[in-house]
Amino acid sequence: MTGEFWNRLRTRQCQMNRNDDKLMTLTAITKCIKISVEWSYDKSKWHHCVVSGIAKCTTTKCSSGSVVVYRYCSRSAHCFMPAVSKSSGPHLSSYVSMPPVSISCGNALAKLKNLSFSTRRSNLNHGCQRHMSSWLRSSGVLFIKGTNDGGDDTGFPTNNTRRPRTGKELGETSILRQDGHNIDEVPAAVIRSDSSDKPTKGPLRTYVDLDPTEEAAFIEGFSNFHTPQQVLKLLDTIPSQEVTPFVSYSILKKLFELESNFGFRNDGRSWLNASDNSSTETFARLAIVTRLIDTITTTDNNSLLLDTVDLLRRESQSENISTHSVYESENQLEYKNKLLQEVLIRVTEGKLELEDVCKAVVILGKLEEDNGFSLNGDFIDKFWVGIMDRSDDINSENVVDVLRTVKYFKKSSRLVLNLVERKLMSLWWKLSTETVADICSILTSDDGPVKQAGAIAPEKTSHGMTSWQVTNRLLMTLSKCCNLNIHKVTEKELTKIVKAFYTLNFCDSAIEQALNKYMKAKCLKITDPQLVSNIMDFSRKFRLRFPNILEAASQFVVKNNASNLSPPQFASILRSFGDLDFQPTEGPKFWEIVENYLSEKFIQFPPKDVVSLLLSFVYLMKYPINFVDKTFSPYFLDRLHTSEPDFLRLQQHRSSLKLLDIAMTVECKNKYGGPLLPKDFTSRTIFIDGRILRMSNVLKEALMGICVNSSIDISVVLPSLPLNPIFTADIILTTPKLESETDRHNFLRSHITSYLLYTTPPPSAKHSDLTVILVNIPEHFSSDAKYLIGMQSMRKRILKSLGFNVVSMKYQELNAAKNDFNMLTEYIERKLGDLPCIL
Repeated sequence: MTGEFWNRLRTRQCQMNRNDDKLMTLTAITKCIKISVEWSYDKSKWHHCVVSGIAKCTTTKCSSGSVVVYRYCSRSAHCFMPAVSKSSGPHLSSYVSMPPVSISCGNALAKLKNLSFSTRRSNLNHGCQRHMSSWLRSSGVLFIKGTNDGGDDTGFPTNNTRRPRTGKELGETSILRQDGHNIDEVPAAVIRSDSSDKPTKGPLRTYVDLDPTEEAAFIEGFSNFHTPQQVLKLLDTIPSQEVTPFVSYSILKKLFELESNFGFRNDGRSWLNASDNSSTETFARLAIVTRLIDTITTTDNNSLLLDTVDLLRRESQSENISTHSVYESENQLEYKNKLLQEVLIRVTEGKLELEDVCKAVVILGKLEEDNGFSLNGDFIDKFWVGIMDRSDDINSENVVDVLRTVKYFKKSSRLVLNLVERKLMSLWWKLSTETVADICSILTSDDGPVKQAGAIAPEKTSHGMTSWQVTNRLLMTLSKCCNLNIHKVTEKELTKIVKAFYTLNFCDSAIEQALNKYMKAKCLKITDPQLVSNIMDFSRKFRLRFPNILEAASQFVVKNNASNLSPPQFASILRSFGDLDFQPTEGPKFWEIVENYLSEKFIQFPPKDVVSLLLSFVYLMKYPINFVDKTFSPYFLDRLHTSEPDFLRLQQHRSSLKLLDIAMTVECKNKYGGPLLPKDFTSRTIFIDGRILRMSNVLKEALMGICVNSSIDISVVLPSLPLNPIFTADIILTTPKLESETDRHNFLRSHITSYLLYTTPPPSAKHSDLTVILVNIPEHFSSDAKYLIGMQSMRKRILKSLGFNVVSMKYQELNAAKNDFNMLTEYIERKLGDLPCIL
């Protein structure tokens, strides 16, 4: 809050002391301020205090904790402590008389009493005092602020000042609610009563019950009409007492359907603006629709009420003839607001079951998202009260419905998501694989939250939904459940699960074990190519070099002769073998199928996939000589440049193509005849991992005492080769020692050029002249740290082919020995062995 805001605040504190013991302290700050309530009790008494010009406040009990609600009043307010039950918190019936206002949150209706200070006192037993005190301490509410005293809290924005008098009206407030370490400010609805003498009631019932047969006959009579006018004329002649809520819903559905048909037949023109409709017919429609909705709001059938809200999506809107734009008239907004207000009242009073609350949120979200309706402010956010109130009803069957509502919340999204997370952690062993798959689909849906957790996803603010984040705890719970029930999961469900974990960038031991067991058990029984593609993408991303998974994928390709694979699926499966440096056991047959498939459908592959595929083949020393002419043709290069609008990604594809060219040049000298691409003279930078750079400096200090006859350089970009991280020597030792940096660079250039120009090593080349030390970080290995990935294996081969002595050192081993100079020296000498550089 700004300083200007706090300058407008007035604080009044009223304390009542009895026998020098503090009984109650109420600090109230008027005009949208925080209210904190502290209670302490003495001698089984309660007192109420008179505070002039502040809010009436009380505390109501929900299943998820206490919620404080209030309403400001201009005259003196009297704050009371109600009688308490040992089992359920404050009893509403214990309030002595009816207040001028009635305030509601959840399923509790707190009634305040307008008494003078000396009128009443009531006794509480000591156990009730302790129960009330602990109950208030456990409340998650920190403070509340008033945001709309006496204003309209209906769904659609409107300038219409008329309000339907239903016996209950809505205000709104904000609540700061603490949930663990998180504190969220969330909106809440406040129900105001119109009468201080009678209990609040809903809309009056204006119909008589009909037999189901009579209702069916009634509805059937309207089904034969073909124009909205026919429906309106008949309704004018029917007594309103005979139109039940179900009949009203059916008539509205038919009316909206006929209006939509009119628009379809007239190029989208609204029936409300049709020239052949008189103003009398339009007025009659308004009166009839209003009457039908009034009838529906009196029903006790919550599903029927929500279906009517969903029906609003089909209603035709008025059209501005001059601008050809649609809009909602004030009359339309009035009856829509009346319907939405009734839904919010029932949610606030706890009259809707959990499934109905979730359904209401989804319907309203789609109404706003798909139809472009603009709901007032935080209207949907106020429905969190209904979900929290029914939190005990969340089980393994309906937890998906609750999660589906999160994307439609804004300020309340994290509150609801945390509730879902806690429920999943307590119910994980009961979840079915279908439920897990549905949850994963929601987390990664295009219009849902794509985003991870405590770490992976940025926040958005609309229904695209990153205002909430998915925590690692939630994903770990899902992976644990998947591993437990991997023997029950279907191919379709596992496809969704693997895709979600891939998208959310999450992998743990549970999902690794689950996939390993599944591929080992199913193997040739798998029929869905998309499942195999997703699993191979997942394995490549997290470097899972599990023979069971890779062998099963190769057998799937061989069994079906790759005929059931689309080009993207084929690319996903084949790239994983090269990137993970794994040779299938059925090598000759496997590679024959791969070559035939690629030759047949080469033109169907995106250029970037072709480059990635061919480069992955080179990782495995399977050189694609037959595809050189197609890949380096002007037509293919033109396709590569025009298919990628992003310049940075285009640069990556070009770098991969240059790497393919130089790798084929070095390793296939007799058959390739490259390099085919011109040298790149543009000024660019390359990324060097900070861990490698720091460890190279440590190694350099140790090597200076070991390799006294060699020059030592770190992070050397090898000349005459493409600017790529794999052609950067972490440490290079030049023997004999050359003092000048220019001399060392020229010597290195001539050495590399001689190997590139000659088909066989030049006679003057000596392997003992140059030694390259590579520092391999964990990302250079498979997940089990046993095998180098394909790119690093090719890096070592190329450097050896260029006449370098190559020594690999693991970063973890160096990091463990770097603080002990003797241990580090012994490790380096053991790795260098008998190389001349240490003489």
